[in-house]
Amino acid sequence: MADTVLIERRGSTWTLTLNRPEKLNCINWEMMKELSRAVTEAEEDPDLRLLVLRGAGERSFSTGGDLKEFRNLDSPGAVRWIRLGQQLFDGLAALPVVTLAVIDGFAFGGGLELALACDFRLATPAASFSAPELQLGWPPGWGALSRLTRVVGESKAREMIFLGERIDGRSALESGLVNWLCEENDVEGLLKSVEEKAAKLDPSLIAFSRSALASRSDSSSGTQVDFDVIATLYSKSKSQSD
Repeated sequence: MADTVLIERRGSTWTLTLNRPEKLNCINWEMMKELSRAVTEAEEDPDLRLLVLRGAGERSFSTGGDLKEFRNLDSPGAVRWIRLGQQLFDGLAALPVVTLAVIDGFAFGGGLELALACDFRLATPAASFSAPELQLGWPPGWGALSRLTRVVGESKAREMIFLGERIDGRSALESGLVNWLCEENDVEGLLKSVEEKAAKLDPSLIAFSRSALASRSDSSSGTQVDFDVIATLYSKSKSQSD
């Protein structure tokens, strides 16, 4: 079985590549476990300064949770799925290094939430963003309810979450969802610039600044979704689709 997450280590930079291109890099159990291990290893690397997340292939960063696996879960399984995702994304967001998601193609659902757990987001004109969970019958469970609101504001977050609005790279830049929009052949140059700046940073200062920034947020600890609510809504959605 091929690795679902590829890890490239170069100097003070790690690149994690979601590696299910034939499935548009949707996140299954194995990918969540591999990402969790990678985040734990990253936290323990004293030389790491920049962690980059990318998607394999030419079409997608990630289309979120693997619905084929998710729809086969019972309610306790759905709770475990949400819990593991929350722990993973919260761990990524708490790393004492700079984190950056490169979005070229789809960033839907859990893929959007993964990108939101990073400090920065870089998109190409081919990027597309959506939070379709409510349309599928359950709320976003991996952080979008708080992180998306903090990044784009409540009004835009409601459009994306309640109405499932899909936005392109240009709109994402204008709303503040992404920090940079550049052509695909310019991505490496921008990454190199970020890498050079991140290499000079002290992880303890990053950790302190991250904590201080979070404390100023009205919903700094609001990434969690009540597991009982998730299980109830999931069961209801599943019974209606069966």
